Formats: sequence, C-alpha cells, structure tokens
Amino acid sequence: MFNFYTPNLFYPPSFWWSMNIGALITLLFFIYRCKRVFLKHVDPIRLNIVLTFTFTLSIIWLMKAQLLDYLYLHFIGASLAYLLLGFPMAGLALATVLVFTNLTQQTPIDIWGAQYLLAVLLPLSLSWLLHYCVKALLPKRVFAFIFVHGFFVTATVMVLTVSINLLVLNKINIITLDIGNQVFWVSALLLGWGEAFLTGMMTALITVYRPQWWYRQTLFKDI
Repeated sequence: MFNFYTPNLFYPPSFWWSMNIGALITLLFFIYRCKRVFLKHVDPIRLNIVLTFTFTLSIIWLMKAQLLDYLYLHFIGASLAYLLLGFPMAGLALATVLVFTNLTQQTPIDIWGAQYLLAVLLPLSLSWLLHYCVKALLPKRVFAFIFVHGFFVTATVMVLTVSINLLVLNKINIITLDIGNQVFWVSALLLGWGEAFLTGMMTALITVYRPQWWYRQTLFKDI
C-alpha cells in the first residue's frame, strides 16, 4: 500500500478527493446492506467475530515491510474477511482497519479513498469473483474448501492485488517499474505465499472446530 505525506506534489487535491467520494459512496452502500441484515437479526456471535477480526487485522496491518519511502507491503486478509463476514461487512471491517492504521501513522486524509479502492475494494472484489467461480466449479467438500478457497484463491488474490497496485502506481507515476525494480514483482509472490499460508491455517482450524463461523455455510457439505 502506498503512503506519503505530501500527496498534492503528485496530483492536485481534486484527483484525490474524487477517489475519496467514490470510496465514501461505496461505504454508504455497504452500511445500507449491513443495516438491513442486522435489523432483521442481531447475532452476538457474528458481532464478536467482526470485532475480533477487525482488531486482529488492525495489528497485522501495522506490521509491514518498506520498499520505498512511500511504498509498503503487508498482509491484507481480504479473502478470509470475505469468507467470514461476507462482502458488505468485510468492506466495512477493512475500512475500519484502514482508518485505524492511517490515524496511527498520521496519514493525510487526502489519500484514504485511493488506499481504500486499491488495498480494500480491489482484493475484496477479486476474492468474491474467484470464490464464486471455485464454488460453481468444484465439489463442496472440506478438502476443496481448505486447499482451494483457503490457500489457492487467497494466494491468487494477493498476487493479483499487488501486481495491479504496482501497475496502477506506475501508470500514475508514483513508482517506476524499470529493470532495476524486479524486487517489486518478487514481493507479490512472497506476499501471496505468506497470506495464503496464514489464511489456509485459519481456514483449516475454523472449518474443523467452528464451521458455523463461516458467512455462507453451504461452501462444503461433508462435515
């Protein structure tokens, strides 16, 4: 995720605030969807899952590696968030994590919207698409759920997210993907493996001991 304290040196405020408005509209839609669900039925267990996941991910987001003065790499947790919370609630939970991280690091509010679109909405959308395709194509078995949904899909989402972020940041001239910066592409593979390994372990544990925690419990039928 990119982070710099003088965003107006790259682009005018109108550029950044247009993204802020887009992110805000998306969040309002998520709030509307979540409000409809929770008005029908308030589940204390589901609320505890949301709060615990948000707090844990906030700590994980603060642990990151710095590639450049304004480019950081860290785990996102979008695939696991989608499986546990569903798309709208995951979008709100990750937005809370982003706000907490930015307040802690005193990040200018100008770039919050761009960060949300690239580091939250993009991986969440990829997670939804890939999980949907896998669910339609593969049998609903625990083995397939843990290794494909938990590991393979997570790795693919992370690699695609980092790669698309690098291409976008290169396109708007924030970074330069020249011959000497192959480490950027290696970092995408390393992050994909790391997040897939962590998410795969959590998926296995939750599936075995607390399968009722999954947002959609029809993803597998043999347990």
